[in-house]
Amino acid sequence: LIPVVCGIADESGYSRSRLLMPLVFAAALGGNLSIIGAPGNLMGVNALQEMEFVTALFIQDMKEMDPERHKALTGQDNRNILAFARYLSAHKKPMWIRHVLVPGLTDSRESLEALYDFIRELKSVERVEILPYHTMGVHKWEALGIPYSLKNVLPPTEEEVRRAEEILR
Repeated sequence: LIPVVCGIADESGYSRSRLLMPLVFAAALGGNLSIIGAPGNLMGVNALQEMEFVTALFIQDMKEMDPERHKALTGQDNRNILAFARYLSAHKKPMWIRHVLVPGLTDSRESLEALYDFIRELKSVERVEILPYHTMGVHKWEALGIPYSLKNVLPPTEEEVRRAEEILR
């Protein structure tokens, strides 16, 4: 049903969230669990306030703690993402933190320790996961004719993943 609603939204000009939110409410009334995995920089506090009573879990991706490095990596700084995580914590909303481990970009000890320190400040984090970078989606970029900036980056080794997990424990 979600792909159908997204298709209707795309063709009608309505935002996807405007049409999906009633589905989430209906699912909650039916006893179904809702999980929000939108990045904090896209999820407005007003939208959150409408959704929070029916949302059981928030999944937060944290790519980089340093605002300048985050902007260089993603094109945007991370102020809203960090503020959103703090908001969730202050309102005791359960969240999982995921960190994409990209060798040479998001795997420095300094960066991982800064992430660890930030996570320790949050009171409602239930789980922290390392997501090793992979190249499975490169063909999509190529098919769209979009340059893939990580083309020469190799996935992290098992040892690099273990090291990151140890720092974030």
